[in-house]
Amino acid sequence: MLADDKVKMDKGTGVVMCCSYGDDVDVFWIQKHHLGEKIVIDKYGKMQDTGIAEIDGLKINDAREKIMEMFEAKGDVVIKRDPITQSKKISERGKVAVEIIPVKQRFVNLLDKKNLMLEQNTKMHRYPGFMKKRSDDWIENLQRDRNISRSRKYGIPIPVWYDSKTEEIVLPTEEQLNKGPVDPTSELPEGYTADQVK
Repeated sequence: MLADDKVKMDKGTGVVMCCSYGDDVDVFWIQKHHLGEKIVIDKYGKMQDTGIAEIDGLKINDAREKIMEMFEAKGDVVIKRDPITQSKKISERGKVAVEIIPVKQRFVNLLDKKNLMLEQNTKMHRYPGFMKKRSDDWIENLQRDRNISRSRKYGIPIPVWYDSKTEEIVLPTEEQLNKGPVDPTSELPEGYTADQVK
């Protein structure tokens, strides 16, 4: 068991559960306490590697129902079942619950550049002038580096591949970039075949 100042001792039992990844606090705790990951949802929203054969391969909601069926089949395990209302993040496009899964992302370091950004912000002329305060507030309140890839289904893909064997980053050549935008989902880096990169 670990102690953490994010836990409210006067709320409930003062004990909380952390899973990888339920919400932003779970992500924070996993990083802060160097906890191991157990990834049981794949990128298609199906259960995987759960250790329970009956739910592997099921969509999340179907897996929840299957788990309840399994508990109820055991007899007196389920004492009561009540519907609850809870707050969940919903995707803008799909209107479905957002589940957090770890994926490789690209970031621009900003946190170590706050002072530089504030300095540059004072050199800009704003119309209307009150927008400077908003920019200053945004910079001062930055909590994370800026994610520039976001693993978007739709949008501009960043032209980066990974070597299939070494996991090293493979970038397009200057010649490729000079020809126009490079789409890593349909093009290959020069000198590589499809099975050598991902």
